[in-house]
Amino acid sequence: MKASELRIGNWVYISNVGEVQVEGVDYGIMHNIHRYEEDSVVGIPLTEEWLEKFGFEKVTDKDNVYGRHFYRLNQVDIFWDLDDGGWLPFGFNVSNSVDFCYVHQLQNLYFALTGEELEIKE
Repeated sequence: MKASELRIGNWVYISNVGEVQVEGVDYGIMHNIHRYEEDSVVGIPLTEEWLEKFGFEKVTDKDNVYGRHFYRLNQVDIFWDLDDGGWLPFGFNVSNSVDFCYVHQLQNLYFALTGEELEIKE
């Protein structure tokens, strides 16, 4: 994974370390005072469990419309597109949208749309 894809606070998976939050990005990816090479860092697959950790709620009145599952947090709606196998922001032109499949991509999108960090709810 390229360090340029990440922001401080993004969740990633580091080989031999596990799931961690990025603490810095420069010529590598920083966590807990250690610098990791880009090739040892991968995205964490975005799952319903991760959405729930961030506080997204399933929107049951829209669930399974066209084989999709909808989730909402603070007026940001996303859905799982079974045809493409990826998450999409709701309301965007599906044919022109880019699927996102990783936790850090959702975090970056949420920040771009709201100006707020997406954090794990306790």
